[in-house]
Parts: sequence; structure tokens; C-alpha cells
Amino acid sequence: PYVCVYKVTVNSLNNDKLIPTFNPDTEKISSPPITYLEGGLIVLDETNLDTGKLSENGMTNFSFLTKTIDSQILTLDYPYN
Repeated sequence: PYVCVYKVTVNSLNNDKLIPTFNPDTEKISSPPITYLEGGLIVLDETNLDTGKLSENGMTNFSFLTKTIDSQILTLDYPYN
């Protein structure tokens, strides 16, 4: 199966945008660093995770990962005009 490994660090949580977002202007979905494919596996590598402060974006990413893991459902940020 397809496997995507994402290295979880305070820096990656603070700086990456993990939530796929639909852009109505281009009619495309953004490509976050974690690739989601049906039947694929996502490995969250926490071996380099250390203490630190999460920014607002970091907390959003952490919440997104938690909800995705708990529900096994991928959400999409779809801005309405």
C-alpha cells in the first residue's frame, strides 16, 4: 500500500498547513505535506518531537490531526464565497 511518513515536530506543526484547502479560483485542492490516498497509510513520526510552544497554526494542525485520527475521516477546508 501507499505510505506517507510525516515528521512531527513543533516547527513542522507551526509552519506547515496540513488541512487540504479547496481554492475556488483555481478549482483545485491544495497539496499539504501529508498525502491522503484511499487505502494508504499515514505514519506520524514523533521521534524528533520535543517541548516547545505551538502557534495558532500549530494548534490548528494538532487539532486537525487529532480529529482525523479519532474519526478516520478527512476534512477539507472549503471556503464559501
